[in-house]
Amino acid sequence: GTVRSAEAVEDNSSSVVPCSSVAENLEGNISLDCIDGELEASTAGCGLVCTANQTGHALIGNRRLKVAIPNIMSDGDNYSQSCVSVGSGYSGEIGVRCDSGVVVVDTAACVPGSCPRQYVVLRIGDTGRFIDMGEDLNHGAVVSLNCTEAHSEYVGNATASCKAGTVYVDPKGCLCNAPSCLGR
Repeated sequence: GTVRSAEAVEDNSSSVVPCSSVAENLEGNISLDCIDGELEASTAGCGLVCTANQTGHALIGNRRLKVAIPNIMSDGDNYSQSCVSVGSGYSGEIGVRCDSGVVVVDTAACVPGSCPRQYVVLRIGDTGRFIDMGEDLNHGAVVSLNCTEAHSEYVGNATASCKAGTVYVDPKGCLCNAPSCLGR
């Protein structure tokens, strides 16, 4: 960019101009020195910043997410926010920092959320019933659900599994045991 001083710089004197006058992602001051009638500009006092709403990318589980910073951050500044704040189904803290003008997002402390005990819908054919899963589930845990509780003509077990705070019900283990099912 072009550096413009608001005032004339006298011979053998100095002035400063904000680095942000050259580019919005710079902070600090540019030193202007007039030596023997020649103007020299030094940007040694300028540093890169991360601008408000600039985004960094995060990978949580297998989901790619964007994290936008709310305010200008100087190089090396950091803050944390909840993993849940990006709607991920994970708990813990996301670390966000400004590194030479780049927003860096660290999700290492995000862990998959658990699933509290709840009633889930077990749907078999055109019939669906709420069934108590019976217990809290950690991420990756699976419990069996009795198919007969959802439909009296079915036997076997369906499964309810917890993945990052969400319960998934799979009725594949339910088999029809009634005479009306024979020949289907």
